[in-house]
Amino acid sequence: MFSGRCIFFKRSLRRIRKNIVKLLSIFLLVFITTALFVGYYVGTSSVLSSITEFNKTNNLESGHFMTNQSLSKNNPDIEKIEYAEISTKDTTIRVFKKSQFINLYQITEGKDNNDINDILIDNNYLLAHGLRINDSLKLLGNNFNISGVAISPDYIMSKKNDLILQPNSETFGVAYVSEATFDKYFKNRSHSYYSYTGNKTVKKLAKQFNVLSIIDSKNDSKVKQVIGDAESPKKLSLVIVSLFLIITIILISIYFIEVKRREHANIESLYNLGKSKIWLMSHYMFDVMIIVNSAWLSGVISGLSVIKIVMYMNSSIYNYPILTIDKLSLYSAIFGSLIVLNFLLLVMSYVNFYIQKHKVSLTKKNITNCLPSFSFTYRYRIVKMIRNYWETILYFMMIFITAILINFSILLKSSVSDYVENLRHETKFEFMYNVQSDQETYPDTEMLRNYRLSDDNGILQTVYLLNANSKYYDIRNDDVVVTKAFSEKYNYKVGDKIKLSDRVSNKDLYFKIDRISNNNTNSEVYINNTLIEELEGINSFNTIVLSNKRLKDSQNIISVITKNEIVKSGKNILNIINKQISMILVIAIVVEITLMYSLIRFIYENNYSSMKVYYLLGFSKKDIYRFHFSLNIPISIVLIASGYALNLIIVRKFLDNIMYTFSNYVVVSNNIHSFAVTTLLIFIVYLLFILSFRIKLQKEDFK
Repeated sequence: MFSGRCIFFKRSLRRIRKNIVKLLSIFLLVFITTALFVGYYVGTSSVLSSITEFNKTNNLESGHFMTNQSLSKNNPDIEKIEYAEISTKDTTIRVFKKSQFINLYQITEGKDNNDINDILIDNNYLLAHGLRINDSLKLLGNNFNISGVAISPDYIMSKKNDLILQPNSETFGVAYVSEATFDKYFKNRSHSYYSYTGNKTVKKLAKQFNVLSIIDSKNDSKVKQVIGDAESPKKLSLVIVSLFLIITIILISIYFIEVKRREHANIESLYNLGKSKIWLMSHYMFDVMIIVNSAWLSGVISGLSVIKIVMYMNSSIYNYPILTIDKLSLYSAIFGSLIVLNFLLLVMSYVNFYIQKHKVSLTKKNITNCLPSFSFTYRYRIVKMIRNYWETILYFMMIFITAILINFSILLKSSVSDYVENLRHETKFEFMYNVQSDQETYPDTEMLRNYRLSDDNGILQTVYLLNANSKYYDIRNDDVVVTKAFSEKYNYKVGDKIKLSDRVSNKDLYFKIDRISNNNTNSEVYINNTLIEELEGINSFNTIVLSNKRLKDSQNIISVITKNEIVKSGKNILNIINKQISMILVIAIVVEITLMYSLIRFIYENNYSSMKVYYLLGFSKKDIYRFHFSLNIPISIVLIASGYALNLIIVRKFLDNIMYTFSNYVVVSNNIHSFAVTTLLIFIVYLLFILSFRIKLQKEDFK
C-alpha cells in the first residue's frame, strides 16, 4: 500500500511524462520571459545606472555658454573648458585641456598622462583607427604617446555636431591632455566655452555673465541621447516581458483546464477518499511547478550570461564609462520573477482546483436571438469561441502580440532606413563650416546665420537666416518656411504663428508660416534675410559657411562637418537596430510557433468528442474543420491591422523618447510593406499548423 506522499509524486511524474510536449511549451515561454527579464532588463538598467553614477561622480555639466567676459578660475560651479579642433582630410580630433571641476574624464584603460607628450583618446576612435595603448599619434606635426583610453560625461556620445544623429568614430574622436601639454602644443589654435553645474537659470546666467549663447543639458543631444537610448530599451524590455507573462498565464490556465477536464473522475475519487482541496490543488500544481521553476532557473542562468552582452550592445556607438551590473535591478529581476511566477501559479491552481465553478451554457434560444441570420457553421464557431474563452483569448493574444513585435521591428527599421535615404537627398551641401566671424569671405560658398531659439517648452529650435537665392535650403521668396519634419513634430500648418524666444536677451519673436518645405529629416525654421531686423539685438548665433568643396585651413574656422559624416551617422544606428530587430523577430516567431502548437493540440483534444459526434451525425471532415477555424483569418487580419495602427504610435513614442529635443527627426514609415510582411510571417506559421490539423483530422476514423 502506497503512502499519500508516494501517490502524490508517482501521479505527478506520470502526468509530466504524459504531457511532456505541453509542459515543454510552458517551459519555453517561462524560459524566454525570465531570460529576457534578467538579461535584457538588467543589462539596460545597468547601463542607465552606471551612466547616471558616472555623470554624478565626474560632475557632468548642467549646460555650457559663451561669453566675452573672463571669469574667475576659483569657482567650482563654472569652469572654462578649452579645446582645439585638429582636422585632417579624413578625420577630426577634439583635444581638451584637463578640467579641474566639471566634466572630469574617467580612464577606462591604461594610465593617466604623466609625460608632456602623453595623450588620452576615446576608445571607439582608438578601435576605429587600429590604434593601441602606447602607440604613437601624430597631431600638428608632433608625436604623442597614447597613454590610455578615457571619456568625460559630456562626450559619452562623441558627436561632432548636432546635425549628426549618431557618432562616427572613423571621422571624429575626442582626446584629453594635461594643462602643460595643451598650453605647449594646442593653445595657439584653441577655442573655449564655460561649463556650469547646479540649478542656475539661463536668465540668471545671461544677466550675470553677459552670455552670448547658452545650451543646457536638456538641449544638448550628446547628453540627452545617451540617457534616452538607455531608457527606451529598458522600457521596451518591461513591455515585452509583461506581454510574455500574460501569454504564459493563459497557457498555464489552458493546461490546468485540460488536466481538470481529463482528471475529473480522479479528482472526485481522491476527494471522496478524504483528500482535501488544498491537497488536490497542490497535487495538480506540482508538475507545472517543477516545470516553471526549472524554466525560471534556466532562464536566470541564460539571462546572467547575456547581461554583459546587452550592456555593451551599443558600445560601437557610445564611449561608455566603466559599466557595472546594477545589483538592485539584478536581485529584483531574479527574486521578483521567482515570486511572481509562483504566486500566479498558486492563484491559477486555486481558481481551477479549489474554487468550484459552474459553467454557464448558451441555449439554442440564446443563439437564435443573438445570431438570427448566421449559418450553422458560424453560429457553432461563435458559440465555441464564447464557451472556450481561454482558447479564444490565447489565439487573440498570440496573433496580436506577435503582430506587435514583428510590426515594431519592421516599422522601426524601415523608418530609420528611409531617414538615412532622405538624408542623402536632403543634405545639399558637401561641407558645413562653423566660423568665428563673417568678416572673412570664401569664394563659391554661401554664408548664413544659425540661431538656437527656444519654444514655449524650453526646447531649442534650429533657425537659419538665409538669402532668398539659397541653393542649399528651400527658402525661395517666402519670409518664413518650416520643414515638413517641424510641421509634423509640433503640429504646425501654413498660416500658423510660431513663438520663439532668445533666452539670452529674453526677447520674444513671432513668425507666420508661409510655406512648409519637403525636408523630412530635420526639424528647422528658415527665415528670409529680408527679416533680419526682426532678429536685431539677438547675438546668440553661429556663422555658417556652406560649400561643395573643402576650404583651406584657417584660424577663422572653428569646426567642419561633411555630408558623408551626416549620412554615415544614420547608417551607424541602422546597424545597431538590425541586431535588436533580429532578436525580436526570432523571439516573435518562436513564441508564435510554441503557442500555435499548444493551441492546435488543445483544440483537437478538447473537442475530440464533439468532432466525433458531428462526424457520426453525417457532417464531413471539411465541415468539422470549419466549425473550429471559421472566422480565424478575418479576425487575424483585424488583429494584425490593429497591431500595425498601435505600432505607428509606439514607434513614434519610442523615437521621441530618445530624440524629441533634437533637430533630427525620423518619420515613422506608414506604408503597406510592414503590414504585408507581418501578415505573411504570421500566416505562414498559422497555415502550417492548420495543415497539420487537417492532416490529422483526415487520418482520424472516429471509431
